[in-house]
Amino acid sequence: MNKKIIEVLQKLEILREINDEQYSALAFKKVIKNLEGLDYEIVSKKDLENVSGVGVKIKKYIEDVLKNKEIPELLEEKDKIDSIYNMMSLHGIGFRKALKIYLSGEKTVEGYEKKKRIPREIVKKFEKDFKEIIKKYDIKYKITGSYRRKLKDVGDIDIILYDENKNLKKIMDKIIKKLNIVKTLSHGDIKFQGTIYLNKEYPEERIDITIIQDIKSIPYALLHTTGNVNLNIHMRKEAIKKGWRLNDTKMTDENGKNIEVNSEKQIFELLDMKYLKPKYRNY
Repeated sequence: MNKKIIEVLQKLEILREINDEQYSALAFKKVIKNLEGLDYEIVSKKDLENVSGVGVKIKKYIEDVLKNKEIPELLEEKDKIDSIYNMMSLHGIGFRKALKIYLSGEKTVEGYEKKKRIPREIVKKFEKDFKEIIKKYDIKYKITGSYRRKLKDVGDIDIILYDENKNLKKIMDKIIKKLNIVKTLSHGDIKFQGTIYLNKEYPEERIDITIIQDIKSIPYALLHTTGNVNLNIHMRKEAIKKGWRLNDTKMTDENGKNIEVNSEKQIFELLDMKYLKPKYRNY
């Protein structure tokens, strides 16, 4: 029941924040923190006696939750709350950031995604700088995604580093230190995810760097990360029709044997599809 109580109180806190009722929002925030620290479940109002910060109004809300009663103001303001929670479904966006985005005037995920896309020229400038950074390591790379598809604006910056002979993990770590990384979301042996500072207008943009050490996986990795997602889904369905399986690193036949290719074009041909250059893959 604690989880449900906290969820309701968080929604009520959201409404207070939206309406700029800072004192009231802070009261909810404190109670939520105290509830999260409990080592027992709240099943009756008696269990609230030792929970600090629970005033008369908040206590009434919790009692309504315990009785499975609807909270009228949550029903009335459902659209606002849903907007915040939808924003929180995006990678790297928690409650506080979702609220900040909402209060800035952006109410939908679609609008936010469109607004945060980077002009192609900005990424082109980034690529020029990136080339200088990796020049000394003599490795291959591709900036994939919508940039490789030649769109006029770009979502995330997706980079593949590939070379079968070098220690790419070590090189990737050195490269990351030279980039203007703002925040690290994850940093593993084959993938880095974070945000990067490009300029004053784009102070925190998402960047993913992936290592491909197996040279046989490169065509598949390029195909998958270039997208778009609709084309990837379509091609996987075409593979299934043949009894094959296609993913971001390989394609296997009906016996589970790897189907080796030297290019993305070969993958299209094996699936009896017309080859599409990256700029035509906005499927």
